[in-house]
Amino acid sequence: PMVAYAQFAISWTYFHQEKFAEGEFASQKVILNYPQERELVISAYSLLGDCQYNQEKYEEALRTFQALAEKYPGSNLIPAALLRMGECYEQLGDDDESFSVFRTIVRDFAGFERADFAQWKIASYFIKKEDYTQAALELENLISNFPRSSYLLDAYYWQGWSFYKLDNFLQAGAAYSKFIQFSRSDDPLRGEVYYRWGESLFKQRKFKEAIGSYDKALTLAKEKDILEYSLYQTALCWENLQNWEEAGKALQEFISSFRASSLVAEAHLKLANSLFIRDKFFQAREHYSWVVQNSEKDALAVEAQFGIGNCWFNEKDYDKALVEYLRVPLVYPQYKEWRIKARLQIGLSYFAKGQREEARKEYEKVLAEESLAEKWINEAKKRLKELEE
Repeated sequence: PMVAYAQFAISWTYFHQEKFAEGEFASQKVILNYPQERELVISAYSLLGDCQYNQEKYEEALRTFQALAEKYPGSNLIPAALLRMGECYEQLGDDDESFSVFRTIVRDFAGFERADFAQWKIASYFIKKEDYTQAALELENLISNFPRSSYLLDAYYWQGWSFYKLDNFLQAGAAYSKFIQFSRSDDPLRGEVYYRWGESLFKQRKFKEAIGSYDKALTLAKEKDILEYSLYQTALCWENLQNWEEAGKALQEFISSFRASSLVAEAHLKLANSLFIRDKFFQAREHYSWVVQNSEKDALAVEAQFGIGNCWFNEKDYDKALVEYLRVPLVYPQYKEWRIKARLQIGLSYFAKGQREEARKEYEKVLAEESLAEKWINEAKKRLKELEE
């Protein structure tokens, strides 16, 4: 027996020295040469499987752990062997078999010290499949059944993610708040989680609370995309609160900080809108012009072009307003709604100049549009009637 234990000690030493090939060979010698030493052989099987797993010999490791489970079903090493089997299946790309094994561990060995890991793997299976309803349920099982688990923060993070994907923003926010409650102040994920919590609050139209969460993200996050989106979403919150001055400040900071962002053109447009609402027409026109010059002929550009016309109109420079409004149907003919809006404003500009006949022609052009919505028909007819008075 002493020789057998010495041989096992050799294999154990190799394993802890990360000499897995030598450990594999030494473990096999214990199994082959000392079959009468039952407990030692069971431990050798487990060590052999671990050595094979760490050499990425997943099929061999799987067979080893299966042999252990079949030959010694009552062993206290069975839960650990099953756990490794689940990991082997996972490495081999057989997620369904892996899931089945992890489910067996949680069902039959709930007291196993790593049962929480198995439960985490079950939840991860559903996250990977984007079955967020089941994922949220399994994550709740992890939280409820293993409150001291080292995977608790992961569970709260992914529970928040799952609920958000299910449009359950209240529950998503609750999960993210739990992550913040239980995580260390220096946890590197806190910045991102504050951002995601802010997103959940934004979706609930709790804009003031969302701003507070985004502010925390801006303070804590290191990731550029989190900083970028947190600042932009802060601006959108102020916009929804109709606090145009604060919205403008946030948008100006965003434009200065993230010039290469895919959102920068939209930020210029929103900044222009906030300036326009505050009667700052010159500054608004500058930002509308930036969008027109730097965007493709897209929906942002046509709105900005219309905005330039509005600035001149509100400054009572109707000649310049006409020039800018006329660009809308000429440059952006594909945008029917903006084309109609522009023609109505062209009519108003002519009317302001005292050119009633020109105004009438524009309103008639609106009525000549195909498949015209009733609201535009009514508006054009109303304008024509006003011209007759």
